[in-house]
Amino acid sequence: MAKTITGSVDQMLQQLYDHGNPNKAVLASARHAVSLESPQAQAVWPIIMAGIETPAIVSETFAPKLSRTGEPTYAETAAFAAIRLYAIHQQGTEACVYGRAYGDEAEGTLFFLKL
Repeated sequence: MAKTITGSVDQMLQQLYDHGNPNKAVLASARHAVSLESPQAQAVWPIIMAGIETPAIVSETFAPKLSRTGEPTYAETAAFAAIRLYAIHQQGTEACVYGRAYGDEAEGTLFFLKL
């Protein structure tokens, strides 16, 4: 069963927080990177690449989750945007600022509902 981008990003953010030991180097890189293609974003790439599942079969109608051309896909861009927003919000805070907004263990709220 394929993971959704939401599920993949959830795992990435949990990995970055690491049970109270946040990966401060990667979070700092994410905060300073303007885009996924920015040199400052290179520290984030391994987390995104490992966190996004690649389907075995790619058809013309299916957009791959991982880039095959060097141009970031929608999935990679979405994951980077979520990580960057999390990094900005997490800065200077010891408690995790991320909470799942869906499922049985929902403890947060959806971003756009807060606006």
